Amino acid sequence: MVGNVPEELREPFYTDQYAQEHLKPPVERLLLAADIYCRAWSHALATPPAATPTAPPRPEPPPQDLGALLALLAARGVPPTLQGVPVRPQDLQQRPIRM
Repeated sequence: MVGNVPEELREPFYTDQYAQEHLKPPVERLLLAADIYCRAWSHALATPPAATPTAPPRPEPPPQDLGALLALLAARGVPPTLQGVPVRPQDLQQRPIRM
């Protein structure tokens, strides 16, 4: 599996001159991109809507951005929160990343 991971992403942290760890910029860019979360949703969490007697189930299209993903999670009853406050798309785009 490691062979499929690009070299710059294999070790996600670097240590600065003050001995503090930071995320490498390529990792930070990847984590700030909506695409990875939307793809993860479509591969791991999405389930087709229930079939009706006259129509077979249709796969749900993946969300296209962070706002759509957060709305979809909220609609499914699993809204992401941070210290009890709902997460907003802006929260997921902050630098440095709030982990």
